[in-house]
Amino acid sequence: MKLAQQLKVQRPVYALNYVYETDAIHTIPSSVEELAKAYIEEVLAAQAKGPYYLFGFSYGATIAFEIACQLEAMGHEVAHLCLAEPPLNARSGVEKIRDTLGEARSSGPHFAQLKFLINVCAGIIARRPKVIIRRIRTWWHRRTNTMMSPRLRWVNYLTHMAPAVRKYRYEAFSGPLDFFYRDHGDEAIEGTQQFWDSLVTGRVTIHPMRDAPEHLDMMGEAGLEEIAAIIDSALSNDGDN
Repeated sequence: MKLAQQLKVQRPVYALNYVYETDAIHTIPSSVEELAKAYIEEVLAAQAKGPYYLFGFSYGATIAFEIACQLEAMGHEVAHLCLAEPPLNARSGVEKIRDTLGEARSSGPHFAQLKFLINVCAGIIARRPKVIIRRIRTWWHRRTNTMMSPRLRWVNYLTHMAPAVRKYRYEAFSGPLDFFYRDHGDEAIEGTQQFWDSLVTGRVTIHPMRDAPEHLDMMGEAGLEEIAAIIDSALSNDGDN
């Protein structure tokens, strides 16, 4: 709810986090579409009709996009959608390695491919100890029937949802849409803009976050201030109409 505290326009704000009553991660729906349906039940219980203003971060941004699409299909108005760094159907490290090896077999190995493989493998190896520790902690909590920490639940949730998010394909949406991405350079921002322009019929604006070197930094105080300003602007414009 830190984002709600940054908003200047006074409106009711509802946070959709875990709609499940248990830490048993396997009970989460296995697709983005199914999870969106579960969240829409919560949305409609809190507010039966639009206009709706939706925000999502990371995988939550992907789910928020699908929520918006389903609400529109149901005849509801989604007045504004604001998403912070939704993944663009990114492949897993294993999938990237498989694709690169296939290219090397068909056309011969190149230095760039070798460098890429080394970097991907190094990243997987570097994360492995954390993965093992997380699995041990998760096993212990389930074995002892004790509550996991919020961060451990969040990481397990992301791990469980990763295959579903990678399989999910964004569909057409009417907009308007505001996106926040870390600033990876003009070329990356241009590619991201083109991706969303091909799907969204309304306005699409990409806001590069230059002071957010890491993914989670986008949810820091400075990042939330930027996001809140955009949402405030959308709410204010709606009030003027």
